[in-house]
Amino acid sequence: MPSTALLPLIGALLVIAGLVYSAFQAIWISRFNREKRSFSLWGFGLRANWPGLALIAAGAILLLAPSALQGPQ
Repeated sequence: MPSTALLPLIGALLVIAGLVYSAFQAIWISRFNREKRSFSLWGFGLRANWPGLALIAAGAILLLAPSALQGPQ
């Protein structure tokens, strides 16, 4: 398997990991805010989800890297 074929696989794994991390953070934080009995978007803020967003961004870069590294044909 060439190294350029490995980059999109790692990128896809990073994107999925970022989505799972962000969803887990939102569920985990909202679980502890149940005493208020009101709907809030506290778990969806940038401060709580920046590691997940960083994983998604790194994965997107790795998904696009093979097309940038490949020369014109």
